[in-house]
Amino acid sequence: RPAGRRAGGRGKMMRLARTFSRIAAFFLFALLFSPFAPAFAASITVTAPTPGQVIVAGSNAPLAATVNLPADKVKKVEFFRNGYRIASLTTPTSSTATSTTWTHSWVKPAANTYLITAEVTDTAGVVTESAQVRLEVDKPPTVTLVTPKAGATYKAPASVFLDVEASDPDGSIARVAYFAAS
Repeated sequence: RPAGRRAGGRGKMMRLARTFSRIAAFFLFALLFSPFAPAFAASITVTAPTPGQVIVAGSNAPLAATVNLPADKVKKVEFFRNGYRIASLTTPTSSTATSTTWTHSWVKPAANTYLITAEVTDTAGVVTESAQVRLEVDKPPTVTLVTPKAGATYKAPASVFLDVEASDPDGSIARVAYFAAS
């Protein structure tokens, strides 16, 4: 041993480094080959609503997502609107050996524009989020018959002038159609 060098200093460091390497390799092996580790990362795609879909306020909004995992590898699927949870599902609507479909009917969402996302949590606890899909819930227009007044009577042959007021609280009126009761 050279003068001035302490006994075992470098050897202890080398042994410590080898031990650390073995521990790191063990944990890496355990992580990759654990029965709880997913074979591959899950992906989820919102299939309903379709991008930019418009529905009328007061109607239900269909939500659907497809996950690229079989049902036994999925813990839950959740749907969100603007970051707030709408539904949490633990049973798929349908499944194959490689994918599952999850559906929910969002009951009468209020008129607004929503960004819909879905999240899948696999059995290992890994959460994957879908891309956002825009949904527009449109307030329906209103139409009021101004003339003739309710209960008005006419003798045939008569010309009857029809006057209506129409408005759309979140848009514009494209056309007004008249129908006669038969």
